[in-house]
Amino acid sequence: MEPNLTPSNRPSSIMRTLIGWRVALTFCLLIGVIVAGKSAAATTDDAALLASRRLGRGICLGSALDAPAEGAWGVTLEESFFSTIRAAGFDSVVIPVRWSAHADRAAPFRLDPAFLSRVDWAVGQGRKNHLTVLLKIHQYEGFAAQPERELPRYLAIWEQLAGHYREQPDEVLFEISNDPGYTFTGPQWNAVTADVLRIIRRSNPSRTVVVCPVFGDPMGDLAALELPAAERNLLVRLYYFAPPEFTEQGASWIAGADRWRGRTWQGTGEERRAMAADFDAAERWARGHDRTLYLGEFGTIDTADLESRARWTRCVAEQARQHHLSWAYWEFCSVFGAYDLGKRAWRQPLLDAFGLRK
Repeated sequence: MEPNLTPSNRPSSIMRTLIGWRVALTFCLLIGVIVAGKSAAATTDDAALLASRRLGRGICLGSALDAPAEGAWGVTLEESFFSTIRAAGFDSVVIPVRWSAHADRAAPFRLDPAFLSRVDWAVGQGRKNHLTVLLKIHQYEGFAAQPERELPRYLAIWEQLAGHYREQPDEVLFEISNDPGYTFTGPQWNAVTADVLRIIRRSNPSRTVVVCPVFGDPMGDLAALELPAAERNLLVRLYYFAPPEFTEQGASWIAGADRWRGRTWQGTGEERRAMAADFDAAERWARGHDRTLYLGEFGTIDTADLESRARWTRCVAEQARQHHLSWAYWEFCSVFGAYDLGKRAWRQPLLDAFGLRK
């Protein structure tokens, strides 16, 4: 039953309005404090998620700047590559670079200015075509073979790269290494990752950096990866080439791979379940460690039949969508290529398998 309010004891309309505004203001301030606290803690996490969205669906420009010399492996970057990639519906390009072939052997390990200018051109072409660019160290074989001897040179290269690209927009990302190699233990690689991050952060405090675990099939040894707790603006890069007997059949760099020739991938229930289990395991790690994953490499060699390649690629792309992963296909136009450089045309079954949005 409502109280009997007479004109003398009923609050005025002005007083009711003031009370209402005070309650509303107090509520908003409380919400603001809560949101501010959350956003202060989540700012770098948000940056990593935004970077992941920017990367979206990408492709790697392999076998060019990561060759011993550009062109040595049959690929020399062209302006048309970038516009072709963008027109197909890709969001990003990955530019792997063999920086170790273009740095002095003695301290301070100066990078060759002419080669650096060539990489600048490639980065600029990506940005000109509205592609997010991921720039990384690749094929530093000496570091993988002799980590302790090569570490000062490796860190000096990153010191120069971080300083040189510090004015680039957020749409340019760094990846510490394509892969560390089998000689590293988990703790060794974790220490290198922490060292490189400290160097990058001195000149690039807000740039998203992609990191990776040591080798391990099929996604990398995520269990061995430990990252600095304060480093939240990171993406953890996965690679996926399972089963290698299909994806790398006949590969010249794998002893005995010729025995795998003729393997197909039919997309059977068993094959799909095995793939799904790999992606589910990676997602469990990411949730348990509160990290954002990035599928930075997956692909099939051109010695496999095109129909099997397309089936496998479509299934990987579907897994990436289901697990909310941005990705990059390895690679554009060499032995894993989705693009036929000789015919100047996409291998249409592969292009269709990506499920790109134009």
